Amino acid sequence: MAPAAFDVRLPRCEAPGCVRQPWFNYARGRKGRACDLHQAPGMVPVEAASCLARGCPTRAFFNYPGEACGKLCGQHHFEGMVDVVPDEKKPRTAPTFARAAGDRGEG
Repeated sequence: MAPAAFDVRLPRCEAPGCVRQPWFNYARGRKGRACDLHQAPGMVPVEAASCLARGCPTRAFFNYPGEACGKLCGQHHFEGMVDVVPDEKKPRTAPTFARAAGDRGEG
């Protein structure tokens, strides 16, 4: 079986053997240290804009039409706000690249 493909230019999760991109750190941290699978209790997402509601660590996707970046999450957004974050910038549930062995993801 071929090893999984990953971008060697991006930082990786600190968990041994994990090649996923880190998004989580403790509240005062600036750069991600762990991926969503290896985040420790108390870690919050730091590599993306967080909701501006007090104490909410959820990623912000909502703002008023015409604005470039999200300010509030789905739970805290106001009437008239829309999802302003492009789909390509949202977390993915499955990889969209091929394996290192050269297959193109078929079958």
